[in-house]
Amino acid sequence: MGISAGGHAAFYHAITRTDLYSSVTVLSGAMDLRGYAGAVGLDYWIGPRNPAFFRRYKERSCLVLAAEHTGALPFALALEAGNKDGALEQMEAFRRVLDAKGIAYHWHVGTGGHNWTFWKSRADDVLAWHVKQFDLNRREGLYTEKAAAAPADLEVIKGPPKIRLSDAARARLQAPWTEAGALKPVKTGGIPDEGAPLRKSSKDAKYAEAKFGADLPAAGHAAGLFVYRLTLVVAAPMPNAGTIALTGTLRNDRRQHILRTPAAALPVAAGQGRRKVEVRTRLAVELKEPDPIRGGIVLAVQPFDADGRPVGQPVVGEARPGTVALERWPLAPRARTLWQVTLKGEDALPLAAVHEARLEAEP
Repeated sequence: MGISAGGHAAFYHAITRTDLYSSVTVLSGAMDLRGYAGAVGLDYWIGPRNPAFFRRYKERSCLVLAAEHTGALPFALALEAGNKDGALEQMEAFRRVLDAKGIAYHWHVGTGGHNWTFWKSRADDVLAWHVKQFDLNRREGLYTEKAAAAPADLEVIKGPPKIRLSDAARARLQAPWTEAGALKPVKTGGIPDEGAPLRKSSKDAKYAEAKFGADLPAAGHAAGLFVYRLTLVVAAPMPNAGTIALTGTLRNDRRQHILRTPAAALPVAAGQGRRKVEVRTRLAVELKEPDPIRGGIVLAVQPFDADGRPVGQPVVGEARPGTVALERWPLAPRARTLWQVTLKGEDALPLAAVHEARLEAEP
């Protein structure tokens, strides 16, 4: 079974390895990749639009492979699509090829689009159809216990691997906070000119948190590490030392949620009342290899003290392999962040106000 580009893969593998497959379902299949190559947001999944790739698309096109096939298919075939499905046109084109060859197949058009709502609605029926095909194959003696040896070794993935902050990213995050040249300012917005007052406990939601956002230069489908310096200018009316809590949310360029970090405690040194201090934090966005099974995205926050030394370990948020959140990234692969500052935790200041948020990209 396969969905979308995976529907193409399901038919392609079955028609090229007839010794392995006895029943195939294509749901909302992209049956000729030439129709999608180079489309915005799909180059991650499909590939670029150039002559070299087009030759490969044609060689592997399900429409071409079906047109070249002679006789009945060596497997049962079911085709599924939604009535508002963007892939319905290609599924209909694939049907016309099969009809012209006199190839039998099962066809179903349901209510829905190119999305998980439709695919989940069809899951029970699709699986039941495959059970029926397995039973039929056994009764007709077509079932084999062992397939012929594959021409190449196959990697068996038992589950998506865990991702973590790389050693290189950790070293960058925890490097001393020294003066550095060539820092590139990143525009932030959300902190009012008069500042954003905070209270540790307040019934007024206006004073419970301060929020600001920034569009980061971190972008693209390739692996990469992007490091930033975030400086908050905080007013502390009381002389107490304490902390403020910083939580980050990472979205893609369509503002779809990717991940959220746990709250990081940023230290504020003791001093005179009504003082303003700079609270220093280094951020890192690490894009893993662009693979929905092995890939991942990490957003890390590293607090620093007034002397420029890292405090504790980085606080990390992750978009893990195999998750819907990670699959959203290729659709609009640019980082948008929303940051939330609150007075939470055992050592939180009793009162504070955030007056400025300066963000700079490190080279």
